[in-house]
Amino acid sequence: MTTITFSLPEAMKEFIDERVASGEYGTVSEYVRALVRSEQIRIAKEWLDDRLMEGLQSPVADYRPGEIRELLEQIRQQRSEQRKQA
Repeated sequence: MTTITFSLPEAMKEFIDERVASGEYGTVSEYVRALVRSEQIRIAKEWLDDRLMEGLQSPVADYRPGEIRELLEQIRQQRSEQRKQA
């Protein structure tokens, strides 16, 4: 692992310390890693949503409404499984 050092205002440090003290995270590092993972997932979802919209709006896209619903449900299930693993 790599170590990164950064500065925060005292109020932010106190907030992070409170999150760790709540027991949800074992260390400050775990909390920061969770934040980074969350941002990575958000960006990946945006990218996927953009690609899906491009595909659905494509003149060659010839999906029937039922097929689109099925595809979206598959994506939702995959996302749910990924969240459980994170």
